[in-house]
Amino acid sequence: MPLASGAAFDPALVEEMGRRIGHDLRACGVHQGLAPVLDVVRDPRWGRVEETIGEDPYLVGTIGTTYVRRLEPAGVVATLKHFAGYASSAGARNLAPVRAGVREFADITLPPSRWRCARTGPAR
Repeated sequence: MPLASGAAFDPALVEEMGRRIGHDLRACGVHQGLAPVLDVVRDPRWGRVEETIGEDPYLVGTIGTTYVRRLEPAGVVATLKHFAGYASSAGARNLAPVRAGVREFADITLPPSRWRCARTGPAR
């Protein structure tokens, strides 16, 4: 569960987890992993909180990057999820508009994706 990896905030443990998951997926013939979720949770009412790493952009970026860095060497492409702002919808509804200002969007929502690209290179 991504929330548990965020709560532990143990990049070494996430590295081992990513390495093992990557190895197991390739052993089963899987080439694409639908993770990590880089949504930064701002409202606990949102229905997909359990799929996220947490509410802090630095935490999400660090744990997400660590996971990808160990998953991809096994030959499994990580699919970063979701579109920026997806977890920030009004009233925590999946189909509602995002009411975030430019600064909040830049300071809270985007850093995990930027952090991932800076640490592991652009997505393939």
